Amino acid sequence: MKKCMVLLVLVALILGGCASSTSKKKTIGVLTWMTHPALDSAVKGMSDEVKSALGEDNVEIIVKNANEDATSAQTIAKDFVNQGVDLIYAVATPSAQAVYAATKGGSIPVIFAAVTDGVEAGIIESNAKPNTNVSGVSDAAPIETQMKLIKEILPNATKVGMLYTLSEVNGKIQVDQAKEIGKTIGLEVIDKGIAQDSEIATAAQQIASQTNAIYIITDNKIVSATATLVNQANTAGIPVFAAEDSQMSQGLLASDSLSYEGMGKEAGSMIVKIVKDGANVSEMPVVTQGATSLLINKKVADALKITLPQSVVDRATIAD
Repeated sequence: MKKCMVLLVLVALILGGCASSTSKKKTIGVLTWMTHPALDSAVKGMSDEVKSALGEDNVEIIVKNANEDATSAQTIAKDFVNQGVDLIYAVATPSAQAVYAATKGGSIPVIFAAVTDGVEAGIIESNAKPNTNVSGVSDAAPIETQMKLIKEILPNATKVGMLYTLSEVNGKIQVDQAKEIGKTIGLEVIDKGIAQDSEIATAAQQIASQTNAIYIITDNKIVSATATLVNQANTAGIPVFAAEDSQMSQGLLASDSLSYEGMGKEAGSMIVKIVKDGANVSEMPVVTQGATSLLINKKVADALKITLPQSVVDRATIAD
């Protein structure tokens, strides 16, 4: 009888230990490159998805912002590693590169969002099979859709201007893609790379004087300067288009937009599969969002004396 009692106690302790290890609160470190609506939405989407799936009491999400500083990003990434977080969520290419460098060779999985090309960034081997401790959700913009929209609204346009940040690989990738696509639809891309925020106004003025429109790609620094680009473009009497719609209120004419909150939710779903179900991140394909949502601003069109084609109006949401 005593032996049976001892055995029952041991079983209870083992089961209790298993239950406690299974229900152990998961810790997710979040490194975002900077504050702006698109990246903030990617953080929110992930947080909402993970808390919904795991329960708010079962997960701790620690958000840190590098404020566009590479050294800060490296420090934050190393701090997360030293804390032994269960997973790191990296938002934007520089963040993902910093986290990959800090976790390389270790056991902490990494999920990214708002990274255009993880292969080009040097953090995965392929989109189909990353083969590193990193995977995630790409914000590769549907460049062809965007370029065709510009031509549809401005059929006589021949030149479109694009700015990109020299230190971010994703910007140059998009510009190069746009140049190739532009050749097929009669749009020449006039591009200019910038290194500092202080260069943007002058660069935008130069670009606006040489083109029929400006197109803002998913480049963090450039997106954050939307108001400056719009001001310079509108002064020259030309419209501004964008790959994502978080800055529509700043005076954009149109955006066939990706959803960054949707990207965050996709990333959150991947995170749940890893921390809850034990999925192997190195074998998880990178997700690319294909769907876009078209927004147009009729007030901007009227101010610039642009007649919007009915084909565009019929499929668009009218922005306030």
